[in-house]
Amino acid sequence: MESAFADASYPGDELLASPRSRDARWELRDLFGRFARVPCTQVPPAVIEYHYDSLPFLSPLAYKCFLPAYITYAIDHAHDSASNVPSFLTYNLILPTDLEGSPELFRDHKEPLSREQSRAVLLFLEAMREVVDLRGDAEEAIEAYWKQLRPAQ
Repeated sequence: MESAFADASYPGDELLASPRSRDARWELRDLFGRFARVPCTQVPPAVIEYHYDSLPFLSPLAYKCFLPAYITYAIDHAHDSASNVPSFLTYNLILPTDLEGSPELFRDHKEPLSREQSRAVLLFLEAMREVVDLRGDAEEAIEAYWKQLRPAQ
């Protein structure tokens, strides 16, 4: 995970918010306050847990920066039934098939990922498949998008 995201860096306070969430910025003041000037891999666990559902509000560059911290936390807490992070992150990384406008939001966040980073996401999703009860269309989404990034065997 570390090597895949070694090039991810803090995008700057002004680039934390997704353009789609800037209109709601006042509602997200706590989120941006907690992520401001935090090194990508050093997000406090309490912040990740409290903001388990906040990654979609980040800009693509901020998403890329903080995604490894969320993935690491989700792996470490995969069997913790009190944590929402593993299941929400898993669903957030799956290409939506039924929500209008979501594929664009998905692409906004996933396009900045390199091939190596996308492979790391695929490995995470495959590991979570064993832990999190993924719905049927999630499996299809993994097959349709992320699986194409698996190295040839």
